[in-house]
Amino acid sequence: MSHNHKNRNDLSEEHAFTDIGQIVCLFVFLTVWVLDSFVFRFVIIPLPLPVYITILIAIPFFLLSLYLAITSHKIVFKEVREPPSVITKSVFNWIRHPMYLSEILIYSGLCIITLSGLSLIILILIVIFFNHVASYEEKKLEEKFGEEYEKYKKKVGKWIPGLPGSSKIE
Repeated sequence: MSHNHKNRNDLSEEHAFTDIGQIVCLFVFLTVWVLDSFVFRFVIIPLPLPVYITILIAIPFFLLSLYLAITSHKIVFKEVREPPSVITKSVFNWIRHPMYLSEILIYSGLCIITLSGLSLIILILIVIFFNHVASYEEKKLEEKFGEEYEKYKKKVGKWIPGLPGSSKIE
């Protein structure tokens, strides 16, 4: 999962715990989700929805997640920007952290399918983790790109498309 940034002058530094944190988040979330949803059922949110309805509600989350992950990964790691510049095309024109948002959407979709309350608590902790990592990486991007990144932050939302200034969520 780790990406070699040393030979890529156009990429900025990741937080030291990004990769291991993503693995821990995945393991903890899936463990809690499976145990709460299918084994112990400690905290299932009591909504009278059949599972096929919750699956239908979750499908757009999964599809958007897939699109964000594939598109952003291709732009960041398959394209070299010379001279180095802030990535503003495609999904980066809507959201500053589409790769992280794609993971959050997957976890959200799973929470929706089974209505697991414990998983929702873990999801909130995951969002806090990703926000911390994203804020660190934004500081590195500001150091690297200065005013160019500041302008980008004012134009593009951190987590929610069309909500510039969502950079205030620190």
